[in-house]
Amino acid sequence: MLVQERNSEKVNTNTHKTIFEELRESTLPPQEKTIDRLMDEGLILIGAGGETTAQTLAVLTFHLLNNPDKLEKLREELVKAMPDRNVLLPWQKLEQLPYLVSIS
Repeated sequence: MLVQERNSEKVNTNTHKTIFEELRESTLPPQEKTIDRLMDEGLILIGAGGETTAQTLAVLTFHLLNNPDKLEKLREELVKAMPDRNVLLPWQKLEQLPYLVSIS
């Protein structure tokens, strides 16, 4: 996101609007555009995103620990693809790891 300052006000120059910009500029009545409402909407978005990610990771962890053979196969693939743990692979390379993307 590009941010420029104009008269000590930060202005988003990105072509994509945030959810808050959309709400602010919407046709909602003014009583629906309060700071409290925007804070509530933000918390809902953060909570929803965090909860779904946490649940996915919890289920994934359970199944890998419950299937040690699959966990070992996944570890082998990751070690082969990333011999140096400190060098992260780009997302495009991770998507090409056959076992990582198709654990069954």
